[in-house]
Amino acid sequence: MQMKHARVLILGLGISGESAALLCAERGAHVTVHDQREAGTFTDARARLSARPVAYQLGVPAPDPADCHLVVRSPGIPARHPALSRAAEAQVPVWSEIELAHHLTPCPVVAVTGTNGKGTTTALIADMFHACGITAHRAGNMGIPLAPALAAAKPADVLVLEVSAAQLENVHAFAPSVAVITNIQPEHRNLYSWQTYHRIKASILRRHTDASATVVSYDDPTARGLVTAVPGRLLYTSALGPLPARLDGVYVEDGRILVREDGGERELLGVADLWARGVLANVVSAAAAAILWGVGDRAIAEAARAYRGKEHVLEFVAERAGIAFYNDAKATNPYSTLHAVNAFEDRPVVLIAGGKDTKDADFTALAAPAMRRVRHLILFGETAGAIHRALIDNGLDLPTTVTEDFTDATATARALSRPGDAVLFSPGTHTWDMTPDFLTRGVLFKQLVLG
Repeated sequence: MQMKHARVLILGLGISGESAALLCAERGAHVTVHDQREAGTFTDARARLSARPVAYQLGVPAPDPADCHLVVRSPGIPARHPALSRAAEAQVPVWSEIELAHHLTPCPVVAVTGTNGKGTTTALIADMFHACGITAHRAGNMGIPLAPALAAAKPADVLVLEVSAAQLENVHAFAPSVAVITNIQPEHRNLYSWQTYHRIKASILRRHTDASATVVSYDDPTARGLVTAVPGRLLYTSALGPLPARLDGVYVEDGRILVREDGGERELLGVADLWARGVLANVVSAAAAAILWGVGDRAIAEAARAYRGKEHVLEFVAERAGIAFYNDAKATNPYSTLHAVNAFEDRPVVLIAGGKDTKDADFTALAAPAMRRVRHLILFGETAGAIHRALIDNGLDLPTTVTEDFTDATATARALSRPGDAVLFSPGTHTWDMTPDFLTRGVLFKQLVLG
């Protein structure tokens, strides 16, 4: 689509919407941004866009998109939004920000999707590219806007995108050169049926050709089921053990990360060389993507060894009186919390979890054998009762304390923990009943620990 003089309606003025407005306005489009929230909410965003001729419809019903050339839907905009229905009636195309990026980027794309582990895998891929001299621009679902990445991108560079289900809903021509699928587990059940969620995640492969490449976790049966007939080169990954002999990929065996290609095997690095907790599955997926791009083994190993983790993802905060505190505030579903607990094979865990369930989460997923390493469970928020019942009903009766609020939960965890324990904040759901986003709750936890 030719952006110059095009009439574009942006739905939602969060990070995604602001970035989309900037991208379209810079290319000469007539941009209108709508958000149902009041104008005072967006003082900073409007100031950042002030140099561009952007119109606003804030705190009012959405304008009719019938006379627009394009609607760009931000990830938080529900499918039932009236402007989307009207756009469909008027046959106005609706794009996600990822589709917009596809049409505007000058360089190839590596895209990472899945239920959990997208952000860490994306960061590792970019680090591995950088380690061998490739300029990689990281953006997408992790809160990094597309506009600055696309502004800096050159044809010889690579755009590495973390892609959520919401961002895949309105893709049409999007065709990454390499697609990475970390895992697919039930998520966002308030928005999607399992069949719909599965179909949306599979759409990342929709336009693959023989020139495309795919990385998929063999450890996840649902994910690997997506690639049975996908064209192009394919590498499997496993953090749990060797791959079947017939499959090429990156896997773990006897404490080593190994690569199998074209009948040969070689070692990349030792598992003990990894500094960050809980990143083994991410490292093997990122390494496979880098190998498909031609990155050398030395650069891959160097980046993996150097990786120190992401803020709010199994982030080490401090050690106090022999007790280690970890911030996993980004864990917004039970599977992510279970993954975090799995990262502590070497010490008992005092787990802080709970909040407000906005996604119809299946808390029975927490009733797994690995949860037995939780020495004490501290629950808070609206979901405390639901989490406790799910564990009890599924035969897992952990020592549990239900607290009044998050501050009390953190103080209780500190009081109940012993030297050698890990106090882990991994909510397993949203905490919108206490904070607006995972960044805020992560910062609050660190303040409570360090204060």
